[in-house]
Amino acid sequence: MPDKPRILVTGATGFVGRHLLPALINKYGKIYVLARKTSNLSLLSGLDIEVRFGDLLDKPTLRECLKAEKIDVVIHLAALMSDKDYLSRDEFLKVNVLGIKNLMEETAGKIKQFIYISTVGVYGYTDELGASETQPYGDSLSDYEFSKKEAERAILSFASR
Repeated sequence: MPDKPRILVTGATGFVGRHLLPALINKYGKIYVLARKTSNLSLLSGLDIEVRFGDLLDKPTLRECLKAEKIDVVIHLAALMSDKDYLSRDEFLKVNVLGIKNLMEETAGKIKQFIYISTVGVYGYTDELGASETQPYGDSLSDYEFSKKEAERAILSFASR
């Protein structure tokens, strides 16, 4: 990996993404953002980033996004969030699981590191501060939490191939 890796961030216009980007820009090399053409990019204005348009559910746009310049690291933050709880479980699974599967397939063998940001909610209710990654997944999960759990399982399955 070069001294300063080239990093692609998905979900950069979300809460975590727009707080993470300035730290990445200050510390690392070139930062790319994967965004849909319908995304509100106003929160990213003035940042030293390159926007690449694509959609996690559209493999050809992912392929195009990834081939312009080599990417070393993907930080995957994008997700259909819990504030959309009026949507069906199937919609959460489509975006949060199929989207990550598509991204993993398109980056396999082409990048050095894939970082996935999930949620502690996959463990269900915890009465402690935080949770251990060794504890079992929760049973009574919201559709969002369930989809994030299934995304984690997809990553583990993909990594074990």
